[in-house]
Amino acid sequence: MELDGGDQAPAIRIDYACPFALLWWLCTLSVHFYRFFERYLARLSQPSDGQPDPLTRMRGRVALYWDEVVPGNNLRPDKGRAYIAVYWTFIDLPMWFINSAIGWFSLCYVPVRTEENIRGGVPLLNEAFLRVFWPEVEGLNFANGVRLIEGQAPPADPLGFQSRSFTFAADFAFFLADEAAFKKLSGAKGASGSKPCLCCQNVLGRCQPHEIPADGAPRLVHFSTPDVDTFAPHTPETLAQVWGHLAGQALLVNRRELSKAAFNLLQQSAGLHFSIVSLLHPRIREIANLPHSIYWDWMHCLVASGGVAQYELNQLLRRIADERDERGKRVMPLDMVQNFAKYVVFPKEGGFAPKLILADRLRDKPNKHIKAFAAEVLGWSVVLGLFCDMILVPAGRLRAEVECFTLLGRIIYLLRLGNGCVARLRLLRTLLHEHHVRYIALYPEAVTPKVHWLRHIPDCIERWGVLFACFATERKHRASKRIATFAFRMWCSTLLRRTTRMHMEKALLPSSFQPERLEPAGKPVPAKFQSLLASAGILGQAQLARMAARAHLSVGNVARGDLLGVMVAGELRAGFAAQFFAVTGTAGEEFFALVQKLRPLGGNRFSRAAGHTEQGFMPLQAVLHAFPYFVMGTEVCVVAGIDEFT
Repeated sequence: MELDGGDQAPAIRIDYACPFALLWWLCTLSVHFYRFFERYLARLSQPSDGQPDPLTRMRGRVALYWDEVVPGNNLRPDKGRAYIAVYWTFIDLPMWFINSAIGWFSLCYVPVRTEENIRGGVPLLNEAFLRVFWPEVEGLNFANGVRLIEGQAPPADPLGFQSRSFTFAADFAFFLADEAAFKKLSGAKGASGSKPCLCCQNVLGRCQPHEIPADGAPRLVHFSTPDVDTFAPHTPETLAQVWGHLAGQALLVNRRELSKAAFNLLQQSAGLHFSIVSLLHPRIREIANLPHSIYWDWMHCLVASGGVAQYELNQLLRRIADERDERGKRVMPLDMVQNFAKYVVFPKEGGFAPKLILADRLRDKPNKHIKAFAAEVLGWSVVLGLFCDMILVPAGRLRAEVECFTLLGRIIYLLRLGNGCVARLRLLRTLLHEHHVRYIALYPEAVTPKVHWLRHIPDCIERWGVLFACFATERKHRASKRIATFAFRMWCSTLLRRTTRMHMEKALLPSSFQPERLEPAGKPVPAKFQSLLASAGILGQAQLARMAARAHLSVGNVARGDLLGVMVAGELRAGFAAQFFAVTGTAGEEFFALVQKLRPLGGNRFSRAAGHTEQGFMPLQAVLHAFPYFVMGTEVCVVAGIDEFT
C-alpha cells in the first residue's frame, strides 16, 4: 500500500500480506486448513423453522489487533526500533484455535517513525488496513464473498467432507487493542479528556463526583459511578454527530470566526481529537463502526498497564502489612505473605507461578499500583485470595477488604474461562457491579477510568458472543521481536516475510487443527502402559497408541505432575497427571491422561492418604483445567472459583 507522506514528500510504501492470497494459498497447500475453515466459515443460517436455507450463508466476522512493539531494550529513549504490529482473525473460529500460535494472521509491521510521517497518522493507517479487506475499488472483497479451493486431499479422509470449494463473505467486527492504541486509531482523548469513554455520551472525568451538576438532560455522571443504567451509550450515529459538529467548528477556525482556544475546549469537552482524516469520516464510517467496534480488553483493564487488579493487589498488601495488634506490633509483615506463596503449587505450563519479591514491587502510596506483569498479577491474585480465606477470615481482620478481593477473584476466574464466560454473563455483570461499589468505597484514591471501562466488557461479550483478550496476540509478539533484534535493512518487511512463513509452516501441520494433541507428537507406548490402556477398554487390538509428557488442550497446556479436574454428576473429580496418550482408531484420535485419582472429600478438598488413591484414565476432552492446589498433610485443596461448585 502507498500512503501520503505530506507536502513534496514521496509516498510511503508499506508491505502487507494479502489476506485473500494467504487464505487461498494455505487452502491449496493444506486440505486440513481448507476443511477447518470450511467447517466454521461455510455455515448455513438457521431460519425460525430450524431448517437450513441453502441460499443463505452466515457471514464471517473479522477482528483487527493493533499494538506498538519495542524489540530488545524496552527502556530505549527513542523509537528507532519500535514498530506497529497488526494482526487479524475471524472471531467465528473456535477460541482454542484463535489462542493458538496460528490463530492470528500477520497483516503488516509498520515502523513507528514511518507512522509519524504519514499525513493523517494512525487513523489513515487504520483506514488503509480496513481497505485491504473491504476496498473501494473493484476486486477481491470480503463483503462480496471470497472463494476458497481445496488442495490435494489425503488418501484417507476421516472428516468426510465432499465439497471441493466454498464461498464465504465477512464483515468487520471490532478492534482489539489497549487504551493507547484505541486513542490513536479513534482520536479519543481517553483519560485526558473531559469525557474519558468513547462509548458513553454522559460519563465525565477530570473532576470530582460532587462537582458534577445533579440536574440536566442527559444526566451527567462520573466515571466512578457503579450504576450502568445511568450511562447514555454512544451509537455510531451519535458519535458521528459529535465528529460532524467538530468538523463544522473546525471550518470556523479556518475562517478565523472561532478561536483555537475555544475549539480546543470543544475537543476537550467531547473527549475527541478532531482530524479530517478519521475513522468517523463518512467514507469509512460504515465499515469502521465506531464505537461498537471497540472491544475493551480485560487483560489491560484488569491485570496489566495499571489495571484495577494491580491497584487492588497493591492496596490490600499495604493494609495487610500495616495491620497491628493492641500493642502496635505488626501482625502480618510482607514476609509472611511471601512465605505463604511457597505452599501454593501452580500448573507447570500455566506460567503463573508468583516468583516476584513483594518488597521490591510494592508501592507504599494509596494511589499507586503494584509493579508486576499480567501473569504475575494473575498468580498473586490466587495466592492472596487463599491468604484471605485461610489467614484473614479466621482472624476476623480486614473484612471489607477481603470481601472486595474475593469478588475480584471470582471475576478473574470467570474471565479466564474464555468463551465459557459467555453462558455466565449475568453473573459477571453482578460481580462487576458489587466489586465496583466496594472498590470505590475502600480505595477512592486508586479509582481510574479503567474501573469504568471494565463495565463495558459484558456489553462487548453480549454484542459479539465471544470473549477476547490480548494474551494470545501479546504472545505472538515474541516471534517478531526475536527477528527484529537482528534485522536492520528493510526490517519490517523482513518481519512480515519470516513470520508469515513461520505461520504457514505451522498451518500445514494437521495437528494445528486439533483441540487436543500431544506435545511433542509422542513416542511408542511401552508394554506396561499398553496393558493398562487395554484393561481400561481404551486400546483395542487394531489400534495404535503414542504417549508424551505434555499435552495441548482446548483449555490450555498441561504437563506431567499437574492436578487435572473433571466434573462428574455436578461434582469435581481430581487427579495428578502421570502420562498422556493418543489412541488412533477407525474413528480418529482420542486423547487420555493417566492420573492418580484422589478421593473427594467434598467441595474442593481431596484425600491422597494411603488407600485413598487409584490409577485411572481421564479423557482430555473433559478436563476443565490444570488447577493450582496446596497440600495440608494428606489433604489436597484445589484452588478454584467458588462459582465452579454452584
